[in-house]
Amino acid sequence: MNVEKIYQGTADKVLRGIPASSGIVLGRAVVLRNEIFVDTHKTIQNEEIESEIKRFDIAKKNLVAEFEESISHIPPNAKDLKAILQADLMMVEDKFMYDSIIKFIKELHTAEAALVIVFDQSKQLLKHSTDELFRERVTELDNILKRFIIHLSKGEKLSEISENTIIIAQSLTPSELLKLIEKKVTAIVTEVGGITSHLAILTRSYSIPAIISLKNATHEISANDEIILDGYTGHLFINPDLTLYKFYREKQKRIAEHIKELGELIGLPCKTKDEKPIQLWCNANNIDDVKNAKIVSSPGLGLVRTESLILSLNRIPTEKEQYDYYKTIADTAYPMTVTLRAFDIGSDKYADNLLIHEDNPALGLRGIRYLLAKKDEFKIQLRAILKASKHKNIRLMLPMITSLEEVIQTKKLLEECKLELLNEDETFDHDMLVGIMIETPAAALIADDLSKICDFFSLGTNDLTQYCLAADRTNESLSEFFNSFHPGVLRLMEFTVNAAHKNNIPVAVCGEMASHPLATSFLIGMGVDELSVAPSLFLEVKEKILDSSFKQCQKNVSKILKTAMLKDIYQSMDV
Repeated sequence: MNVEKIYQGTADKVLRGIPASSGIVLGRAVVLRNEIFVDTHKTIQNEEIESEIKRFDIAKKNLVAEFEESISHIPPNAKDLKAILQADLMMVEDKFMYDSIIKFIKELHTAEAALVIVFDQSKQLLKHSTDELFRERVTELDNILKRFIIHLSKGEKLSEISENTIIIAQSLTPSELLKLIEKKVTAIVTEVGGITSHLAILTRSYSIPAIISLKNATHEISANDEIILDGYTGHLFINPDLTLYKFYREKQKRIAEHIKELGELIGLPCKTKDEKPIQLWCNANNIDDVKNAKIVSSPGLGLVRTESLILSLNRIPTEKEQYDYYKTIADTAYPMTVTLRAFDIGSDKYADNLLIHEDNPALGLRGIRYLLAKKDEFKIQLRAILKASKHKNIRLMLPMITSLEEVIQTKKLLEECKLELLNEDETFDHDMLVGIMIETPAAALIADDLSKICDFFSLGTNDLTQYCLAADRTNESLSEFFNSFHPGVLRLMEFTVNAAHKNNIPVAVCGEMASHPLATSFLIGMGVDELSVAPSLFLEVKEKILDSSFKQCQKNVSKILKTAMLKDIYQSMDV
């Protein structure tokens, strides 16, 4: 379905980005053009050094106050947002960065130039991180730099924004987003950002419709343009005609009625119209997610990212800290099954744990490779997970597997931990299930062998896509190449599912594709046993499953997997 063609002539322009947070908004555009132009070659005189440092210190003090004020206004149920802003504040107050900036000022650079130089150096380090969350900190650094420059120029671009407007921006920091929420803006559009970016996560948390990665939005859209924003498809209509306006008004009403009806699905069995049962689970990053999963009656948690504990502490946690964290999640979730993914981290993240320097760590010592290279740390995590498993509702999942040897070595370590805990009279689940993430082409291609020594598979479609297509999903310039519907990715997924079922183990999908409304039918038809999505999307995906025919989905998958062109795949999926 080509929406651009269908609505041709009904608006001045029809643009399309990535739908980050669902919803439909009709309103007026406010365009924030806040590009930073800093001449890094501009210098000051010796006698100006003291005043320039003072100017920087004042800007820093004001920025710290801004972050502290934003943090103080965060509601108790928005712990993720609080953690993000606290991490940003730590960057602002980082002594090493401060000393580096002062050093460049003393070398006769302006405060602005010193900031740009130091922040660029930090960005280069983060760009080579193995973890997507850390690579996305590059955008956070850009946003913090922007806020610094604004305070240095004593400007504030958000103060004049009125209620019920649609914000069009190049990018936004979490603190800026909070200010906009206070202003009661109705929707957000940015030129950058990925579906897993902080902005996408936060707009979903606050139920603010958003479109991200809409190229040149701040130049294509003018201030006071009338806008229709479709957060379901990613379409943006500029100055629509009356017919289109009425159509979306009616659509808004239908969606509002539909949301009320979704609550009725909670108690229904999750199966297709022709009685094919489908396991629909939730992903969780914190206790609030676990509680929300229980509210919608999810039977399990398909992915708990344990490295979120590292991000909150900014170090490797102790065994007790890990045990307390895992136990709290398992106890809160009980009797739901909880899938704890082992730390998906790399060697470049912690200075005290640095093993080697890597020019490209995303293809280096990441995930299970890192864990097996740091066996003492890995055993601490395995012990903590085992100790938390006493209610027998925890299963372990291993990240970034590429070989059988990695699984075998991990199982050997696990047995060592079990013996240690037995000797310490600890209670744990002796038969805890161990599964793996299939997120590398290597793992997919040896899935038949891996399925003989694993209890379950989980397809990580985000990483599988970027490794299959050699396209970094955090690189905005490669966004057109990153596509989980690429025939190569789909065929690797099918190969994995077939291998797993041949050896009688279940297959889950826990990546962004699991919650993509256009992918649900395909995943069902391909034979995926379990979909794991954010709690906020659980009922929408469940409704899609209840409305699907397993046999018809199978027929569509057979057709799609024989298709080599993306545009034909889109047509078959009704994209």
